[in-house]
Amino acid sequence: MEKATAKKDLESLLSSVFDEKTARALVALRDGARRYKELEKILGLPQPDVSKLMKKLKELGWIATREVPKEGRGRPEKEAKLAKSFREILLEGLEKKRREVEEWKRKLEELERIPWQSIN
Repeated sequence: MEKATAKKDLESLLSSVFDEKTARALVALRDGARRYKELEKILGLPQPDVSKLMKKLKELGWIATREVPKEGRGRPEKEAKLAKSFREILLEGLEKKRREVEEWKRKLEELERIPWQSIN
C-alpha cells in the first residue's frame, strides 16, 4: 500500500510540472519498459490516446519505443521505456516550467503598467 501511495504522491507532484497524463506515464515508465497495452490499463486511456502520448514523449526524446513480437500469432506489440534518466526528464520539465512562469510574470508586469484609468 505504501508503494501505491508513494506513486500517487509522485504523480501529484509531477502534475505541477507536466500535464497529468504525462506525469502518470513517466511514473509508470520509471519502473522499466512497458507495453502499450499495459500503459492503457495503468493510465486508463484508450489505445489512440496512449499512442499519441507516447509519440509526444518520443519527440521530446524522453522515451524510446520498439516492437516486441507477440506470443503466438498477430502483430507485434509496441513497448516504451525511458530514453533518459527520470532525473534528466524532470530537470527538463522544470526548466520549461520556469520559462513559462517567467513569461507569465512578464505579462502580469505589462498588465500592471497599463494606465487603467484611461481605458473605459
